[in-house]
Amino acid sequence: MEIKEEEQKEGAVIKFTEVGKILADAGNVYQKNKDSHDKAIEYANKMIADNSAKLTAETYPSIKNLIAKFEVTRKTLLENRKPITQIIDALKKEFTKMEADLGKDSPTVVALQKMLDDFAAEQERLKKEAAEKLLKEQERLQQLSQVITDCNMYYNEKLYEQIANAKKLILDKFESCKTKSEIELIAKFLDEFAIIYNEFDNIKFSKTYTLLTSEEVQLKLKEIDFSVKLSEFRDKYVSELEIFIREQQDKIPSKLKAIADSEALAKRLQDEKDEAERKRLEDLKKQKDELEAKRIADEKAQQDAIAIQQSQTANIQEKVQAATQKVQAATAVQADLFSQISEVKTKKEYEISVTNNNGWVELFQYWFENSGKDLTNEKISKMTMERMKEYAEKQAEKENSFIKSDNLLYNEKIKCK
Repeated sequence: MEIKEEEQKEGAVIKFTEVGKILADAGNVYQKNKDSHDKAIEYANKMIADNSAKLTAETYPSIKNLIAKFEVTRKTLLENRKPITQIIDALKKEFTKMEADLGKDSPTVVALQKMLDDFAAEQERLKKEAAEKLLKEQERLQQLSQVITDCNMYYNEKLYEQIANAKKLILDKFESCKTKSEIELIAKFLDEFAIIYNEFDNIKFSKTYTLLTSEEVQLKLKEIDFSVKLSEFRDKYVSELEIFIREQQDKIPSKLKAIADSEALAKRLQDEKDEAERKRLEDLKKQKDELEAKRIADEKAQQDAIAIQQSQTANIQEKVQAATQKVQAATAVQADLFSQISEVKTKKEYEISVTNNNGWVELFQYWFENSGKDLTNEKISKMTMERMKEYAEKQAEKENSFIKSDNLLYNEKIKCK
């Protein structure tokens, strides 16, 4: 039974009653086709054996007819087995389709896998969101615990800032004293220095935290007993300044001695300076007298020399004229020799020595700015550092363009054109 063409189309439903009937008869069809095949081959082999020596004219039609029967038998075999092979092909396509419907690339499995992937992504998002919330809460708690520490540090800074300001005021006054009377004034200032403390009463700690509200910060600050803290800071302030004032008062005797020593030294230096000035003036007067005596002697010697010179003038003029004639003759000879020298044309070439690795970077920058930036990537990749150096040497020769650098040395060479 032959399968209709529309039943072979993809997705067509195969009737199992027909499948069973066709396949059940497949053994009979096979045996029938095999018997026909064996008989035909056996008959053909016998005819080949009988006519192996020589084919006769009587036998020729029989063989030709046998070949024609072979074709008829072949077509019969094909028709007999066609329903079986067709149903097997149809079954194969149906099996393949059913298997594909359950494969990992089928729309159904892809849809199921997408559901799993979406669920996993959502779980990962929830996990990440929970982790971020936990981290943010940890940071918030850390900032909350930092409030008291920051407040204490702020008040400590203000305390030591005021202590430093008071010490600086005292030191500036103390260091500015240059005389005994000024020292007496600073001593009185230190005795009467009042340690006034009221700055901390006006200090208000205020800091913004990214994860805390102002209400949370103020609530946390209520844990601090500021009255106790201010009392401690006042005691610290007074204690530090009292110690510092005593230290400065202890320096007053040595400061007085230093001023006295300085005044004594200044007087001694002034006396030495006055003595040196007196001696300088005496030496200056002596030098002036010696110079005046020398000037008079030089004027007399000059007058004597003029008289001698006038007596020798005539003789000197004659000698000068003779010498002039000799020089003119020698000059003429030299001019003639100079005219025989041929003019030589020259040119300058330069060879660059790289004294430091940074020089190669500067050579690349010079080459790229003046030539390389207009080239393609392929041409730039083929450019070597040596060719970049040669480019810079040619630019120095032709364009008188030099790279100003401590890492490159231009060696000048004179060449004949």
